[in-house]
Amino acid sequence: VKRSTTQVADNSYQRGESLSLENQPRLLLELLELLFDKFNAVAGAHSVVLAHLQQTVASPTAQQDGDIKMYDMADVWVKIQTVLQILLTEYLDMKNTRTSSEPSAQLSYASTGWEFAAFFAKKKPQRPKNSLFKFELSSHAISMNAYLREQRRELYSKSGALQGGPDDNLIEGGGTKFVCKPGARNITIIFHPLLRFIQEIEHAMGLGPAKQCPLREFLTIYIKNIFLNQVLTEINKEIEGATKVSDPLKILANADTMKTLAVQRPLLQSAVIVEKTVQDLMNLIHDLS
Repeated sequence: VKRSTTQVADNSYQRGESLSLENQPRLLLELLELLFDKFNAVAGAHSVVLAHLQQTVASPTAQQDGDIKMYDMADVWVKIQTVLQILLTEYLDMKNTRTSSEPSAQLSYASTGWEFAAFFAKKKPQRPKNSLFKFELSSHAISMNAYLREQRRELYSKSGALQGGPDDNLIEGGGTKFVCKPGARNITIIFHPLLRFIQEIEHAMGLGPAKQCPLREFLTIYIKNIFLNQVLTEINKEIEGATKVSDPLKILANADTMKTLAVQRPLLQSAVIVEKTVQDLMNLIHDLS
């Protein structure tokens, strides 16, 4: 996984892309597709090795030595799924996503007893909570990141893999390097290719329709219990941000928004946000269907 991550980052550098300045979940898809090919090659190699080992175990000499316990292809596929689950946990930022999508953060206006006027009533503004200090912005952390980038430049200059010494084309976080910024929305880019690979795993393991592989169960639980809660939390924040003002019925969309929507009549800013939220939900349905 580490070598594949570096390979994807190097390929993006050769194309003139900068990961440190852009959030490119497309490169996560490129990483997964590369890993899928490598994992299939690993499984194929184990299949050949196991075939020869089984012939050896079946020989009269080996049978005299007693029972020999061997692994099988199911063990190989389980290990591959475990590695992918760890990778997805990091790239989908499941730790932070789970924290921010607790039930207490669900839609506060979902009750059927709300009236339209009460929804737009004046609400007491809340002060935003800003962190006073972040370690990654300290002088020590900045110096350490610069040192690691310099070490990688020296490595490339000695190996000649890339000319000129590239910048460290990986996003750092928590001691791990990523080809794109971790986040829950990354699932929309990788869902269909990941689902196809899961189907390949289940076919290779001989699982019937009634039984699912661990990776499919992991993906299903993530989408139902974590990702959808995160989407609801984001919708809540968007709509509350537009309505928790002194008079939301008097705040109109700005000129740039009107131009983008190609409309001439004034629109409420809250209406624009609701329309954007509905469009986002439609895109999610398309990406995950």
